[in-house]
Order: sequence, then structure tokens, then C-alpha cells
Amino acid sequence: YGVGKYNDFNTFYIQAASGTSGGSSGSPVIDIQGRVVGLNAGGSSGAATSFFLPLGRIVRAFDLIRAGRPVTRGTLQTVFVYTPYDELARLGLRPLTEAEARKAAPGLTGMLVVGEVQPGSPAEGQLQPGDILVRVNGQLVATFDPLAEVLDSSVGQGIDVEVERGGEVVRMRLVVQDLTAITPARYLEFGDTVVHDLSYQMARHLNVPVRGVFVASPGYTLGSAGVPRGAVISSVAGKPVATLADFQQAVAGLADGARVTVRYTTLENPTGSETRVMRVDRRWYAARECLRDDQTGLWPCRDLPQAPAAEAPAAARTSFVTTGDALADRLAPSLVLVNYSMPFSVAGV
Repeated sequence: YGVGKYNDFNTFYIQAASGTSGGSSGSPVIDIQGRVVGLNAGGSSGAATSFFLPLGRIVRAFDLIRAGRPVTRGTLQTVFVYTPYDELARLGLRPLTEAEARKAAPGLTGMLVVGEVQPGSPAEGQLQPGDILVRVNGQLVATFDPLAEVLDSSVGQGIDVEVERGGEVVRMRLVVQDLTAITPARYLEFGDTVVHDLSYQMARHLNVPVRGVFVASPGYTLGSAGVPRGAVISSVAGKPVATLADFQQAVAGLADGARVTVRYTTLENPTGSETRVMRVDRRWYAARECLRDDQTGLWPCRDLPQAPAAEAPAAARTSFVTTGDALADRLAPSLVLVNYSMPFSVAGV
């Protein structure tokens, strides 16, 4: 759906001339014989074209749910691209391997090629873009479903992967990561700001490791500081922030009105960083943590511990420049500059 948005990968979609409307995503697609053949996933607003998700992985999840077992999801944090044989030859696919693949699956026209390897992933430093995937655990793999089957059933375990790189056979052992572990399942609200752990989806767009805190909504506190939606926070008050727990710990001891620095990166400048000063607001908005409950489908929240009391402002003195004009000198101490902000919109303002 575009840069900075949700984009699926490592799967095929069924394209059909069906003008399904928005809001029907996830609905079953039924053929003329009454059989479910896919799930509606998306469509083109400029044409009567829709895309349906095949049922292979859905049937597996459904069977596990009916059996009361967890639906495990594995990942190498690697994007594979289905590539035709003529292009595979340019990448160095050996004729012997092509012949074996064509014989094993006569109806297929290509194999999987590594397109992206996420920094900090289990495959970083081993898989490279352009590698042709040949075998996983000794089994010839040419499409997404067999690969997903191995990954989903091997979470936390090692798998043997064989690729061809420039005509050479390269074998390696990779550890399968839990996809659920890098998918946010809780978020933090404070000062009308909503933040959560950086997801694999957004880390792909930034081309960074899955680390840091993602600003889902800047709200009042971060919005007033100039931190935009979609920023990834890496430090608060000079303390590194790698997870939401780190962020929560960093702000837990901040009293109302405290000012601290926030360092972050953005999609527009992923290799650089910016710094803003955040003013903590404990007065207008609740501070709470919300955790997804997979049994109920809800996000129950709990209030965060009470923040320390705000420090009283220290007494200060100042002096005024004398102008020689008696009236101006008397008036000067009564002139002040007032800055204000609006935590809530009133009458559209």
C-alpha cells in the first residue's frame, strides 16, 4: 500500500476482476460452487480489480485454533521474490538445478530469490540479495507455502538452507525467529501520545533493526515538541531506548512539567537523527499501558504508577534596564510575555 504503510510479502495473491468495496477485507471469497477459495485482502480504487489471499496458511491457522493450540509464525526477516527461470540464469542458477526444479514442479516458471535481508535479523551476514533459494532442510523449495510451512513449524530452532550465489552452492544454518515477538502487542499512552515497539513492518521501510519505540500518534506531548507521527525514538533524556519497557522506565520518574530531550529518526531521514525537547504533561491526560488479550480480542489497559510530585520553581531575581524615563522605568517590571498551549481543541480551535 505504499512507503510507510502496510505491505505484504512472501506470499502469492489471486487477482480477479471483482469490484469489492472497502471494508470487505477478510471476507471469504466463494466460487460458483459455494466453495471458499480465498480471503478478500485489497483492491484497486481505479479499476474493478481485487486481490485475494490464498487459503494455505489460513487453513493451518484455523486447524490449530480448533485444536486449541497456538498459531506459531516463524520468520528470517527476509523478503523473497518469485523470479522466472530466464532471470535466474542471469543470477547464476546452474542448469542441473533448473532441470531438477522443473522436473519436481513442471507447472512452475521460476524459484524464490532473496530480495531484502533486514539489518539485525538472523539471516544478516549469511543470506544476500540475489541468492537463489534451492533447498530448506534438504527439501526443494520453489514457492512460498513450503517455505512458510518450515518456518512456522521451526520457531526458535535452526534450519538448513541451501542457496546458489553466482553459480556456487552455499549452505548455511539459520535460526528461525518468532514473528509474534517482533509484532507489537502493547502500547503506552501518556500526554495524549501513543507509542509502541517498532514493528518488523515499519523497520523494513526504515531499513533498520527491529529496535526502538514507534510514535503511532504524537498527541499533545510529542506533538508540542515537534516529534512527528511515524518517528522512531532511540533515546529519552540521554538514556538509550530499545524497547517500550525502556521508554516506560525513562518517563516513569519524570514529574509534570519536566523537560527532557528526545532523539528520533524518521522515514524521510532514516540514517540521521533529530533532537527535540519534550515537556511532560501529567495533568490533562491519563498515563496507561494497554496489552492485547488474544482470548477476548480486546486491549485492556492499566494505569501507570503515580509520577513523582512536580518540583517547586526556584526563587529568582532579575534587574531591569533603566531608560531615564520615570514612567517607562515604573512600567517595565509589569510587562510579561505569556506562552500558552492548548491540550484540548475547543470549538474547532
